[in-house]
Amino acid sequence: MASGSFKPAGLRRRRLDTQRIAAGPYLRRFGVSIQATQPDSSVLLIVNNKGIYRGQAVDAIKAQNYLTQIADPPAAPLVFSLTFTQPLRGIRLLRAPLWPATKSGVTHPTWRSSALNEVAGTVASVAEELIASYTPVPERWFELMAPQGSPITMLRISSDFRDDRGRPFAGFQGVLIQEIQLIHS
Repeated sequence: MASGSFKPAGLRRRRLDTQRIAAGPYLRRFGVSIQATQPDSSVLLIVNNKGIYRGQAVDAIKAQNYLTQIADPPAAPLVFSLTFTQPLRGIRLLRAPLWPATKSGVTHPTWRSSALNEVAGTVASVAEELIASYTPVPERWFELMAPQGSPITMLRISSDFRDDRGRPFAGFQGVLIQEIQLIHS
């Protein structure tokens, strides 16, 4: 079913002195391009779990590296769009498993992903609310499937680390994606 699958784990053998690298060159290997990020000052990165709460907050079951978006200074919401060299029938996203690294537990931002067709119409969407837990949070797969005749040409993901009062809350600015599977026709 999945004819293309990539996970930031492909970098685990390289030494990541800064614990993060630009995602664009890695994604291009799989026919994926970063079309836009908002705000403009934000970046899409592959982050090693050692750079996130010293490796204590994100479980490395499948991979030690995660795709995420960061802005400096922090901003919300964060949005990025990916385009594909070949239209897709579907996309699967794996949100990383989380561990409470401190006494305050573990938090993860609210996020939403929309699959768009060639005229920028939404053909599928998934979302997850803000996570706040004192116990481990398992990884979770999200699937976006296009209806017949309307293939996916772009994926847009937005994240918001603020609580319902607009105050910074989650320990991560953007969603932590452990794996992406591209499903071709």
